[in-house]
Amino acid sequence: MSASKLTHAWFNETTGEFFTPKVRIIYPALLETKLNRKFPANPAKFSASALVPKTADISAIIAAVAKFAADLYGANWKEKEVKLPIKKTTSYDKLAEFAADYPIFLRVSANADYPPVIFGRDAKPLVRREVSEVYSGRWGIFAFNIWGPKPENKDVNKFVSLGLLRVQLLDHDDPIAT
Repeated sequence: MSASKLTHAWFNETTGEFFTPKVRIIYPALLETKLNRKFPANPAKFSASALVPKTADISAIIAAVAKFAADLYGANWKEKEVKLPIKKTTSYDKLAEFAADYPIFLRVSANADYPPVIFGRDAKPLVRREVSEVYSGRWGIFAFNIWGPKPENKDVNKFVSLGLLRVQLLDHDDPIAT
């Protein structure tokens, strides 16, 4: 893997997938689905968040999310009216302590029918029972696509999401944000 792919988000034109740079994984529900506490009526999902280091470049993801929102909601869409997967760390009390090193975090998720494939550093698939390998604070890279509501529902529930496809686990580190 090139050094640039560890520090810059990128888009694979062949597969239509986006990739994060190397990020700190937090709140991983990657081996089992989890209900959303704010919306318990919604189906359980696989999910995680990614603390993005301040030295990383995610401009490709930011631009793609903005373009997707503009295509769906029109050129004059307003950020405060659309739920976005890119968040400021300072906006969340539980994450504010990490803001100096990780000013932005991303939220990714996958429906229960489409569990993300998880790979180790060696690019070999992780056996699902290796739960100790997946923890909050580990470094990794997410592969995802961008999606939103169906056009007929776009005025009911305004959002843009990152649909998690794969996770490559990288370096071990101290557990955080548990």
